[in-house]
Amino acid sequence: MNSQDEGYKISIIIVTYNSKKELPECLESIRKQTIPCEVFIVDNASTDGTQELIKKTSEKWPKMRVILNTENRGLAYGNNQPLHMCTGDYVLFLNPDTALKPNTIELLVSYLEIHPSVGGIGPKSYFEDGNPHVSFHYSWTIFQILLWRIGPYGLIRDFVDRHSKYQESDVLFISGACLLIRKDLLLKIGGYDQHFFLTVEDVVDLCLRIREEGYRVVFYPSAELIHLGSRSYISKPYIAMFYSYQGSLYFLRKYKGAFWATFVRVCYFLGTILKASLSYTIYLISRNKSQNFKRISEDNFRLARILLGKQFQI
Repeated sequence: MNSQDEGYKISIIIVTYNSKKELPECLESIRKQTIPCEVFIVDNASTDGTQELIKKTSEKWPKMRVILNTENRGLAYGNNQPLHMCTGDYVLFLNPDTALKPNTIELLVSYLEIHPSVGGIGPKSYFEDGNPHVSFHYSWTIFQILLWRIGPYGLIRDFVDRHSKYQESDVLFISGACLLIRKDLLLKIGGYDQHFFLTVEDVVDLCLRIREEGYRVVFYPSAELIHLGSRSYISKPYIAMFYSYQGSLYFLRKYKGAFWATFVRVCYFLGTILKASLSYTIYLISRNKSQNFKRISEDNFRLARILLGKQFQI
């Protein structure tokens, strides 16, 4: 990654949380890009050695800017922290569990420069095994929210990944794992809504506001990256689900009103009770007493209790 006297065209923002294993590959893929970039790393109070890794890396990478938070205030908040320090014409939000393919950033930037009507753009994503997976959606309805949150996630994910058409197109939103936006536009709309903590709706909301300004959001498959996906919270799926529920309820209240937020909350409650009951039944009748089913049951009963309380303000 080379610097130039005229400064950087791209500002990259990476928010980390317990990302020690994935971050080195992500940073190495940035180094191999052909377009000058500045990098901001915001760590949300990691406890696995990520902060120490970042400090050591920044000593060898003078143009890297580091923000080490003492508490985790969420992905949206972290993405916004360095926003006003960015000097590039474009801001790339990038997850630490990604690896850019060669020329990915250059391809995305070139597209924006050729198409001034496009405000945000994202690449085609692949799993580590080389299979593509969906990183965009044309809509995000109440039905889709319920399907992805309550339904069998693995089956839904596999079906959508297998049957989607990965062709260049205007979309409702692009995954926040790798999303390039014009900086002036990003500043105008105020960045991410910091009421979101960790949920797909944070980027749905961001892209909706980009579109409200009259810009397009585009999926561009000629640019590619590897995305491992959700590694930071893989050991704590209950926490990830908690914030997913919370984020979608806030999103629904913001765009659909209190009635639909309440309706979905009730559906979440019934869904968690059903999944908890089924998982615990399987645990009881299985010969080896699978602790995985027991954990799933306990996590869902815990979520159900929260949904009955005041933690989810809608």
